[in-house]
Amino acid sequence: MKKKTYLLVFLFALAYGNCLLLDNAGLSDSYTGKEAKRKIKDAALIGDTWSYGLVYGPSAAGSLAVLDQVLVEVFSKIDEGKFYERTDVDKCADDVRNFAILLISDASTTTLISSNCSGIKANGAIY
Repeated sequence: MKKKTYLLVFLFALAYGNCLLLDNAGLSDSYTGKEAKRKIKDAALIGDTWSYGLVYGPSAAGSLAVLDQVLVEVFSKIDEGKFYERTDVDKCADDVRNFAILLISDASTTTLISSNCSGIKANGAIY
């Protein structure tokens, strides 16, 4: 009887791999909100430093990139207390970095206009 119970619990956990229970246990493929913010901000720093360095020169690039870090945090709307899919966060970080490097837009604007960034949703709760 115990084996059946353990098997059912294991199968239930596999079937609901996106739930908060598994996120908190570290068993799902998710970032915490804090990790997600850090990943996006790191990508923003790389992209902005590169693009601002090309446009305004190295002396202004650092201060502009730091200012944009604050704006990225405000515009990203990521809650540090929730969990986010790794693939969604990675796509947003790639957009933020690549748009800036290709001089399409700065990182803070990308968090607003990129569907990969503006559409990030937290993992759902268990009902």
